[in-house]
Amino acid sequence: MEVCLPHTFRSPWRWVGVVIGAGLAFVGASGFTASQVQRGDMAVAGALVAFGLLVIYASWRSGVLVDREHLRHRVMGVGTDRVRWVDVADVKIVRGPSILPSRAVTLVNKNGDDEHTLTSLSWYQIRSREPRRVARVVQVATILIERWELVT
Repeated sequence: MEVCLPHTFRSPWRWVGVVIGAGLAFVGASGFTASQVQRGDMAVAGALVAFGLLVIYASWRSGVLVDREHLRHRVMGVGTDRVRWVDVADVKIVRGPSILPSRAVTLVNKNGDDEHTLTSLSWYQIRSREPRRVARVVQVATILIERWELVT
């Protein structure tokens, strides 16, 4: 499995967020076309459009960007976490953060007390093995962790 870096790994579940955001924006936009529009109705419609567009943006950009120096985890919200490979000791697959039977990739820091779970790549255990995108992330992370251990 050859991966050119930098590379972004994304979950197909992000499309669910895009569809939900588009639905919210559509409902909000339809509020502008009503025949009897009040000022409060316009505010609610505008808020729905804005929130729908924010959900589309957050869903579209979510994923894990990997390059030779660090990993950037873009969560479904609007936050971004950056983890340097030199600080990572191991990569493992653990139980996911969902109440449903899910799994997730976790990076273990060298200090041992801090872990970073890549929630945007979580998956549900429907199959007996992990998805291809997860196998590739684990493979690339393992290679980069080993390279940085040789350097330091």
